Amino acid sequence: MSTFRPLHSTDLCARVKQTLTRRAPRLAPLLWPLARRLLHLEDIDAFMARHSHLDAANFTAAVLDYFNTTYNAPACPVPDEGPVVIFANHPLGALDALALLHWVQQQRPDTRIVANHWLKAFTPLVPALITVDNFTTRAGGHKRCWQQMNAHLQQGGVLLIFPAGEVSRLSLQGVRDRRWHSSFVRLARSHHAPLLPVRIHARNSPLFYAASLVDDALGTLLLPHQMYARRGQSIRLQPG
Repeated sequence: MSTFRPLHSTDLCARVKQTLTRRAPRLAPLLWPLARRLLHLEDIDAFMARHSHLDAANFTAAVLDYFNTTYNAPACPVPDEGPVVIFANHPLGALDALALLHWVQQQRPDTRIVANHWLKAFTPLVPALITVDNFTTRAGGHKRCWQQMNAHLQQGGVLLIFPAGEVSRLSLQGVRDRRWHSSFVRLARSHHAPLLPVRIHARNSPLFYAASLVDDALGTLLLPHQMYARRGQSIRLQPG
């Protein structure tokens, strides 16, 4: 039987280990080797060992470079100061989020993105994140997220939001986001913040969409693998 232990000291490994232990304590020792391969934990751990000293902006650039991922976009049309809410579809997962963040931060370093709490495992990103746990309905966590979004806009920052709250899935209408939560519109209005829509043109592999048809959680589990499968591909950001 494989030894159930984390790799080095990466926070992501610890989070995966804790989740497996909490949800399937008896199966965790058996599931760990599979999760380690499927989630590319050794690769991610090695990357973190080399880049964990970077600040958020340079770490974002390093991730995009590591995956040989480029994005095509015009100059970001946001004002030089004042609160702004940018909202977008969410076709990929981490890579589209990081491409969007990198694009906006070139003009507005005071940009934060609302993202899944798992991204906190990548500690250099933490200053640029407002995290939410999409796998729980705990009111306290959502309240803290809402308070942080309000505070950031109150301070005149730029806020990036994926209104669907999850990655696009395959439907009868094709690959698209599920229902958007409209609360971000009310949030922007309360701070007199302009709204900027961005269309992200990209897709995951057929394997991801097929797995998601079987079970959403199975598709989500494949998202790290999708990052490696998309190496060398480009993302198009279309504002307006």
